[in-house]
Amino acid sequence: MAEYLLGIDAGTESIRTGVFDLEGNILGFGAYPYKTYYKHPAWAEQKVEEWREALIKSIVEAIRISGINPKEIIAIGLDATCCSVVFFDENNKPTRDPIIWMDVRSSEEAKFIESIDDPARGYNGYSKVSAEWFPCKNLWVKRNQPEVYKKMGLEDIFEKLPKRVLKLGEVAGRLRKEIADKTDLPEGIPVAQGGADAFIAVIGLNALKPGQLAYITGSSHLLIGISDKRFHVKGLFGTYPDAVIDDVYLIEGGQTSTGSVLKWFKMNFINKKIEEEAARQNLSIYQYMDKQAEKLPPGSEGVIILEHWQGNRTPYVDPYSRGVIRGLSLKHTPVHIYRAIMEAVAYGTEVILRVMKKSNFEINEIIACGGTTHSKLWLQIYADVTGLPIKKTTTSEAAALGSAILSAVAAGKYNSITEAANKMVKFKETVVPNMDNHKKYKFFIDQYEGTYLTLKDSAYTMSAHISNSNK
Repeated sequence: MAEYLLGIDAGTESIRTGVFDLEGNILGFGAYPYKTYYKHPAWAEQKVEEWREALIKSIVEAIRISGINPKEIIAIGLDATCCSVVFFDENNKPTRDPIIWMDVRSSEEAKFIESIDDPARGYNGYSKVSAEWFPCKNLWVKRNQPEVYKKMGLEDIFEKLPKRVLKLGEVAGRLRKEIADKTDLPEGIPVAQGGADAFIAVIGLNALKPGQLAYITGSSHLLIGISDKRFHVKGLFGTYPDAVIDDVYLIEGGQTSTGSVLKWFKMNFINKKIEEEAARQNLSIYQYMDKQAEKLPPGSEGVIILEHWQGNRTPYVDPYSRGVIRGLSLKHTPVHIYRAIMEAVAYGTEVILRVMKKSNFEINEIIACGGTTHSKLWLQIYADVTGLPIKKTTTSEAAALGSAILSAVAAGKYNSITEAANKMVKFKETVVPNMDNHKKYKFFIDQYEGTYLTLKDSAYTMSAHISNSNK
């Protein structure tokens, strides 16, 4: 009998499920979306019932497209967004809607945790604490919604932490009958211990050697490097020992709002003329806008954007910072803003890379995945801004592949994550930087950094005022 694997990636906008063979080839893929609810500025919530519906429908769709017999699937791996917090009672019912990773309402709680002298704070260089983090969100709920805690019967959330922590790829459990009945999967097949989506994508990119950097793009961006030495530095998270595989350290930088900003612009500001022209050329809006934006020079003729729509994760760790568009004139068009958003995200990436390099973390290779890798223009902008070549794998769905790799290990088909990744991950083209453009971009990166430094105090005052108004 043939044997197949199921890799599930529960991301920000959808659950994405892939059917893979033992060589890492994707045979079928299904995705089902859900909504994010922004009740107030800096808030972001989702609904458990929408997650559950999306999970089943994405699995069924992936199997249908693959054409395989679902009984031939031998194991499942999965990942989820981090830090997203869900509160369940003893009957597995949510006591409130999940607070997802990009929610930064807990800025005051983050400041309180910053005041605590604890060795765990070394993992962010004893610098600012991110309001995205699990303890901050939990403390906000405990302070502002004590009834949620009461329904869970807890005094302290850390009572919920498991006494045993499994390594990635260990068998966490077996598929339950109610899920098997809804998907036609075999009841009792192993479910691998998974993790945060970006960390699992590192596996799906096979970026597991010291000096390699995984560049995971999407609604947000993660920059995750592997090092053979331990270090801590302000403006970055880590290094974490044995976080993905044993005997190496992981360093992490991240950008909270990236692809989500481009989507926000598309949904709210693309006019009917652009929509009609894209349709006439049989192109998607993104494809049409890419085509037009390619014609503009580096720097978008003076439009500078700060992509902090939901604050900044690294290197500033500033939940109060907000998005900025400056340099507009009557000459500028939606295409200028579109390209400037792409460039802003690349500038934010470069600022993080500079902190990494100052910490003597040598980057030998960038391997990218995710939604923005579908845009040749955006990938070229990344390469030009950073001055580094960017390598792609044959599938942009690295998190789903990473989950499938973990399922293969759980099923005993490979002895280790590294062995499985070497067998199942395949590479294709490398995007090479235009070094003339790289030189031109240095001026605009300085303008980008200056925008944040000039406006950060004003952004704090405004964010605090809006937050107080919502109380």
